[in-house]
Amino acid sequence: MIRFDQGNHRFNYRVAGVAIHNDSVLLHRFDHEPFWTLPGGRAELGETAEQTITREMLEELGTDVDVDRLLWVVENFFEYEGVKYHELALYFLIHFRPGSAPLHSDAFDGVEGNVPLRFRWFAVRRDALVALPLYPPFLPEGLTALPSSPVHVVQRDAVSQRPHAV
Repeated sequence: MIRFDQGNHRFNYRVAGVAIHNDSVLLHRFDHEPFWTLPGGRAELGETAEQTITREMLEELGTDVDVDRLLWVVENFFEYEGVKYHELALYFLIHFRPGSAPLHSDAFDGVEGNVPLRFRWFAVRRDALVALPLYPPFLPEGLTALPSSPVHVVQRDAVSQRPHAV
């Protein structure tokens, strides 16, 4: 995984997938966390971003996805559990293949290593997404108006309780 620590600072390279189905977006959270994020994870050295999201979905959900296109390049600055993060994240529009298990349930479980994950489809409506604890904070607006070409986002968050950097 591509992650570097330097003192109290951590650089993290993450790739996330935006799966939209029946006007809902797939989000996930660790079983012990109160907030939601888009599914994904850290890239491995020598792995392309598309390979990363494909691998992560296979590991977490046991299913293949197709990668459609890059939506956002996000520089995300936040603090979580006392560590200051500088995260570079690529967000891709993805879709599950017909018949994939995630398309047939509103909520289901997955796993990251030995840590349980909760997956759930949420309506792609700004009011519904704003009501969630959803990180990074640009997502409620961004998910309701997907860009037609890649957009660079710089997200600086003063909130100290942040999503687990997967």
